[in-house]
Amino acid sequence: MEKFTISNMSPTAFNWIAYACAAVFGITGVGLFFEGLTHKLPLHNALGVVLFLLAFVLPFVFMGLARTSVEYDGAAVKTSSLLKKREIILQDIKQISYEFETCYRSSNNAVCLYVELQDGPDVLLTDTVPKDETDRLVKGDHSPVPLLVMYDAIAEKYPDKVKKD
Repeated sequence: MEKFTISNMSPTAFNWIAYACAAVFGITGVGLFFEGLTHKLPLHNALGVVLFLLAFVLPFVFMGLARTSVEYDGAAVKTSSLLKKREIILQDIKQISYEFETCYRSSNNAVCLYVELQDGPDVLLTDTVPKDETDRLVKGDHSPVPLLVMYDAIAEKYPDKVKKD
């Protein structure tokens, strides 16, 4: 299977980060900017503009940090992001499952792949899915989502590791 990239952040998490940045940096930035105008403090004006811009830029920086490259070779799953690299040996998997997450106020839903390991912390891999594709995916056609194609390959190779509902 070819290497692919996932967002590794649900749209709901992205929305919460965006709201928090807007509340903290946006409001503080606007307040500092207007304080600088009323008290003639150019440093406050500049800091206010910078903080206001951070309110819009930071969510996308966090989204970029979460983006993860995934490589599956049949024996292991290797993940690599700016902050973390991990190799999951398939034989070390205790249980694997996935679920769909409905995300409100977003044009995408999310698919979450849960990997429970025998001797380590559990791994959660997340990717976004267009809302119009969700019905097709729920019915079993996983072809448009590489994360689910990888899940299907692992489930076929290790059916005893698939979580039974």
